[in-house]
Amino acid sequence: MSSKKRKIGYAAGFSPPTPRQIVEALGSFESGVPAELVADPAFYGPLPKPSNEGDWLAQIDEEGQTYDDFLEHTPWISKRKSRFFGALKFDPSGGSLTERFPDSAIYLQPIGAFPADRSPSLDVLAEFTAIFFGLPVKVLDALPVVEQKEQAFVELPSARGRTTLRPVKGRFHRNSGARQLLPDGLIDVLRPKLPADALFVIGVTMEDLYLEPSDLFVAGWAGGNNRVGAFSFHRYDPGLTFSDEHWWEVTRAKRLDPTLKAVLTQRCCKLLVHEAAHILGVEHCIYYDCIMNGSGHLEEDFRQSLHLCPVDLRKLQTLCGFSALDRFQKLQAFYDKHLFASEAKWTAAMLQRLTA
Repeated sequence: MSSKKRKIGYAAGFSPPTPRQIVEALGSFESGVPAELVADPAFYGPLPKPSNEGDWLAQIDEEGQTYDDFLEHTPWISKRKSRFFGALKFDPSGGSLTERFPDSAIYLQPIGAFPADRSPSLDVLAEFTAIFFGLPVKVLDALPVVEQKEQAFVELPSARGRTTLRPVKGRFHRNSGARQLLPDGLIDVLRPKLPADALFVIGVTMEDLYLEPSDLFVAGWAGGNNRVGAFSFHRYDPGLTFSDEHWWEVTRAKRLDPTLKAVLTQRCCKLLVHEAAHILGVEHCIYYDCIMNGSGHLEEDFRQSLHLCPVDLRKLQTLCGFSALDRFQKLQAFYDKHLFASEAKWTAAMLQRLTA
């Protein structure tokens, strides 16, 4: 006797947008929709339906964010400088972020060790982030993490070449030697170190993170209106296997071959720009299969697209001021270079459509 697979429904209160709502989410145009924003179904699939009880839309009644919503609510569009922007140099006449905040950049702050044989390249992550947003990206010197008697510390440079130790709360498993840190503790370390020219700072780490005692792990957390976030790539390692029951039960292949290293890099690139887009005011997408879809667990995260849908592409195009064609050309070169095969194929087809 065959058993029918149980259908997984949407979270209570959520209804997928209608075709008309999807069209309206893109906003209006004075003289037709630009070619790069045409919602060609050959390139932009529909919003994925939940297939697992833990999936994002099986758990969350997501409101979504239209292009007009974005313009109304993101502080980055404002012509008036607020306390949110701190010491950033500000030009109210500027149209894009690079014009409004001249000489500014996104900063990546490595925290702890990034072993070359099982970590993404920080330079590659910075390269991708710069292409994705069309903004300068700088990588700061790594801040070491040390442990003393089941207490973790971040080493901070101080005057005269000395270092100071800032404690970060965490939990420790004595038998396995595993540890997890609280991301808000990392954010507390980073917030006072925000460079004067930083649009925002994202702390990146291979340390495992958690928020609540019941968590197996979390990817990280962004610090509200402080332009600071901290995120972990620890669980994005394709050579990793871990328990669904105990956070400390983790095993890892000693070395990743080039194919698995490409998978790790792709996953980390996706996490990084998804979270950076949130800091820039882009919320979860409910209109298409999109990099800005939410995720309820790692399997859902891993199968999601690396591409922006037309609605979110328009948000970032307006905010960051990039040429979509130039961006796609640079993404194509990046994907080819770093063995992102499916992304390279998609982008090549998109470029062919845009330049035909």
